Amino acid sequence: MSSEAIIDALARFEQNVESDQAAATDALAELVTEYSENRVSEEIFTRRAATLPGTLTEKSASDKVNDLMGASVTAGFQRAGFITSGATVLETGDESEYETVKNHARQLRETEEQYLAASKDAKAIVDSASLPPVIELFSFSPTEEVLPKGATDDVTGEVTNVGDDRLEAIEYDIEAEDGISVRATSGLVESLSANARHQATLRVEGVRTGRHSLTVVATGVEDKTRSYAEVTLTVRDKSQLLAGAIEIIRGMVDRIDESTLNRGVKNALTSKLETTEKKVLRGQDAAFAGKAKKADREISTASNTVSAFANQIENDGLDANQSGKKNSNSKSHIPAQLKNVLLGQTASLEELLNQAEVAAL
Repeated sequence: MSSEAIIDALARFEQNVESDQAAATDALAELVTEYSENRVSEEIFTRRAATLPGTLTEKSASDKVNDLMGASVTAGFQRAGFITSGATVLETGDESEYETVKNHARQLRETEEQYLAASKDAKAIVDSASLPPVIELFSFSPTEEVLPKGATDDVTGEVTNVGDDRLEAIEYDIEAEDGISVRATSGLVESLSANARHQATLRVEGVRTGRHSLTVVATGVEDKTRSYAEVTLTVRDKSQLLAGAIEIIRGMVDRIDESTLNRGVKNALTSKLETTEKKVLRGQDAAFAGKAKKADREISTASNTVSAFANQIENDGLDANQSGKKNSNSKSHIPAQLKNVLLGQTASLEELLNQAEVAAL
């Protein structure tokens, strides 16, 4: 169910996104964590509630369950869009979007408040219901959105019995498109006690570039209940990942050039990025030529330059002799807003380079 922590994180994001991006970033991270930790419990609660309409004789009870279902749908629709738009604004620092994302945060906060109230009103009704065994697959998703070609990743989720009787004889059917291969599975249990949850894992390998689907079907043989989970994975090879890295680097250079930094600071920052771009381009050329080891050497040296760039950004305005401490004689050249944007983009760049180093050609 929606929690007060979610509502509080949305309020702090709305308050700080324009004036304190570090605080807004922390609030958004807390929000993502809360959603992740609450997701399966919410889905179980909603799934149980969905079985009740038509079985309730009291109109007030039926209205409470219907209000819950409506609030759940509205909250689910708004959440994903807000997380995406909030993360984008924090990464790009686009000031023209501040009011829009603040309005999104306010609207979602109001929705979460309505969902929390509806959940509290319907909780006793949903909890008191007695349901037959029902198999459900919840929250199956990959660890990373992008899978490097030739690398493996875990797709995890939960196998759940949302009913109040034991569920026997569960069978699974796993179908993967040709671009991905399922190498191993664990946690696909054959039975579940009442209201039990069990984590399942599928180890998958990226075989061919592109977007590919993985489908898991769980069937309760005796009670004929069935649940589906579909996951889409994007597989990219070394050169594709490096192309993404080049795009981030050029965006960072443009961002610095358009800033109000003095020319000396701009040159110091962009020189490292331009050096990184040259190394990444050489790595991409080597990948196109089929020279994996040479490409990986270039990627490794590019990663070192990115680390040096990140250190320069993080240490701006700090005492060189006492790491992490402000020095009144050490002037901060980079505004906090730009600093946070560059650090966020640097983290994305480092992740792409790490993925490119392990990816096949």
